[in-house]
Amino acid sequence: MIELRDESVRVRYILDKCGEIFGDKVVVGNTSFIDEGVMNFIYKVETSEGDLFFKQALIDVKNKGKVKQDLASIPHQRIKYEKNVIDKLKMVIPDKIVLPRIHMYDEMNNILILSDVRGRGELLQNALLSGDFDTNIASNIGIFLGLSHKLTYGFRNTVRDDIEEDKKNWEIFLNMRTRGIASSQKLSKKVGSELGRFYYDVLNNNTYDVLINMDCCPKNIFQRKDKSIGVIDFELASGVGDPAYDVGFILGHYFLFSILKDNPKNAIDSIHAIVDTYVECIGDLNIGDLISRVIKYAGAVMPYRVVGSSPAGYIPKDRHEELISKGSRIILSNVNSLDEVVLLLKKESI
Repeated sequence: MIELRDESVRVRYILDKCGEIFGDKVVVGNTSFIDEGVMNFIYKVETSEGDLFFKQALIDVKNKGKVKQDLASIPHQRIKYEKNVIDKLKMVIPDKIVLPRIHMYDEMNNILILSDVRGRGELLQNALLSGDFDTNIASNIGIFLGLSHKLTYGFRNTVRDDIEEDKKNWEIFLNMRTRGIASSQKLSKKVGSELGRFYYDVLNNNTYDVLINMDCCPKNIFQRKDKSIGVIDFELASGVGDPAYDVGFILGHYFLFSILKDNPKNAIDSIHAIVDTYVECIGDLNIGDLISRVIKYAGAVMPYRVVGSSPAGYIPKDRHEELISKGSRIILSNVNSLDEVVLLLKKESI
């Protein structure tokens, strides 16, 4: 297997593949390394036909020392599943939600070649770090997840080789982002016990045949100039899971950034926009007590990004304890109202 991190190999490979995709008249310009994420090697290639991204997953993840074993051990063939997910979604997602076009998957070298979805915008993570909480963007996230779940619910949406592999992937990530963080000494035994109870309750009572993104968060969403969003990174998706998981995971990041930015009003408005548009989209899906689970997942995001499998480098160390404390209070609160959680985000008692 060739490796794109070898410059001489990379140059020849990119030229060859661009020619295969666009023909001999394509002009290939600059190539740059995209140092986002911890698992894959990604290169942006400027061409006369638009930017391409060459994504390669090797046997060892890119930043093996920065992630825990449960994440580092996810099979490197994971990137080939992106095509399956995008193919299932692209026919039902409106124009204001842009998904990558997959130009080619080179299975021998485990390289995926995708189109650009940035659209002169910026990574949502960077926007939120600057305090830009755009409710239009938040609404589109709610629509994206709502339609993804509504239109795949009740079908066997196999992403991997079979449904058992999808179930296994779902259990790995559900565990990783709930009871998996409970082993940290920074979380109380009471929180750990609640996360363990929640994990088993979801696994037994709220696992459905529905396509779950599994990694819908600000590092995988672009905030575009026209208020549309570009969504990337579908390699961790599963054909089974809990719809509340996806909503809770993105919402938890909005909770987190609202705390880091000392709670600008628009953060609260965006939190409501995500949930309101999501609930409108899913209609009468029979998925149990959705909001209470969304809130529990969202609360778990804050300690996860501090002590979990993939700690966030953008969180200042002097905010770690605050985020763990507030996330823990949400986990233990058993509230089922966003307004009650907002009280906590405003530094008031929940």
